[in-house]
Amino acid sequence: MPDLNHPNLVKLLGSCKDKNEFLLVYEYMPKGLRSVLFDKSKDPQKLEWNQRFIICLGIAKGLAYLHDEKNIVHGDVKLSNVLLDQALHPKISDFGLAKRLENIKNTKIPAVGAMAYMAPEYANEGILTEKADVYSFGVVTLEIMSGMLNKPLPQNAESVSLPDLAADYKKKGDLLALVDEDLKVSILVEQATRVLNLALSCTYISPGSRPSMSSVVEILDPVSKANNIRRSILPTNIIPHTNSGGTSGEIDPPNQAITFNDTRIPDPEEHITDMPVLSNGVMELNPVDVATPSNAGTTTDDEDEIEYDEPILQDGNYRVECSEAEFEAGCNEWKDSLVGYVLDVTEPLNIDKEKIEQLWGVAGNVSVLYLGNNKFLFRFKCVEDKIRILESSELWHIQQRPLVLIKWNSKFRLNQAMESQPVWIKIFNLPLFLWSTSILKRVGRRLGVPLYVDRKTKNRECLEYAKVCVVVDVRKPLPDSWNILVLGEVYQLNIEYD
Repeated sequence: MPDLNHPNLVKLLGSCKDKNEFLLVYEYMPKGLRSVLFDKSKDPQKLEWNQRFIICLGIAKGLAYLHDEKNIVHGDVKLSNVLLDQALHPKISDFGLAKRLENIKNTKIPAVGAMAYMAPEYANEGILTEKADVYSFGVVTLEIMSGMLNKPLPQNAESVSLPDLAADYKKKGDLLALVDEDLKVSILVEQATRVLNLALSCTYISPGSRPSMSSVVEILDPVSKANNIRRSILPTNIIPHTNSGGTSGEIDPPNQAITFNDTRIPDPEEHITDMPVLSNGVMELNPVDVATPSNAGTTTDDEDEIEYDEPILQDGNYRVECSEAEFEAGCNEWKDSLVGYVLDVTEPLNIDKEKIEQLWGVAGNVSVLYLGNNKFLFRFKCVEDKIRILESSELWHIQQRPLVLIKWNSKFRLNQAMESQPVWIKIFNLPLFLWSTSILKRVGRRLGVPLYVDRKTKNRECLEYAKVCVVVDVRKPLPDSWNILVLGEVYQLNIEYD
């Protein structure tokens, strides 16, 4: 794997062959994560919460790079294959069992590796995909956060695997009891809840229910950049349980809140720190201190008193001041939402909430809001449902019409959304050596903003054409072909629109 280049992968410096010996030279990494955490002969290092979180995030980024950019499955993700530099920066090592996904598609292979980290479908059926790495990542994360090693197989009737133990705590509403004793003096409670819930979702029995590694990074990364996460002290009643009863199958999605001694701690929210910038008629949002509410006057239950402020005119635009805290609160309210575009509709369309819940299997966990012009906002109660729906291989249909989904973000504007439209494009005559997710995204930029690649295209199940969903400007004519230049060679691509 000489072409791998990522800060969270151990770098190959060179190689040497002498007669029957072949040597690989890698960058020097002074520490191994397993020995740092568990080697009693070397006095295991007590890693703080933030250090463990950064290690988990680094592992996730390295795996996301392998899956999305290189189409590679590592196949042996485990604690001892994560190395650390002097600053405890994590790097994934040992690519001896790594495979390119196109080489093992629809192929069953002998299961090789550490059983304690092996996904059930790989161990039992020889099915190796990127979701096997996701499972292994979930186990590694649980080990890092709990300070316990997973058992490869139950050794007796009282033995239980670490994922099953975590699932048991989760069902009892006491997931944070799993946290390492060394961390219970002071941790980020919201962050810990998010990480443990995410690790559990990575160890679901069904591969299709596990998130992708890019989704894992998306969920973890905003948390790592947050400036206003409340640091909390864990209550003293959170102690390891002695109950060894295990569970099987998948657990329920994360609850919206957890309770300690009748104190309600809300589900963690993503913190957004990037503020919009004023640009030619676009509203500016400036960070200011949150104003202290005035006590003057009285209001009824049906109204809120507001004070008059002189409007501020700047470059021909009225500037609305918004604190960072207000901006984050507003974004957090909608962050687990998807924007849906119903295609091929000429008349106003009504969507039945119950039918949506049936279609997606999210009874009571989604609300449907109409945005106008047959655009809808689907607001989910838990992020796992949102990710599952967005990453499904299905192209959803509402009343026999295609429904294209994109993630809501703070840049979303109703008027701009009406001028753009996500469409599926079929790309014919694409050279096979360009058949990768990263290349297809670059090809799709010719038309607009690429959203995602069709599952059959990603898995190379159909080579007649590549299918990509792209947000296009509907005010501009769409081409039916164009030429691309690759390493001095010109290739003509023909395009069809679904």
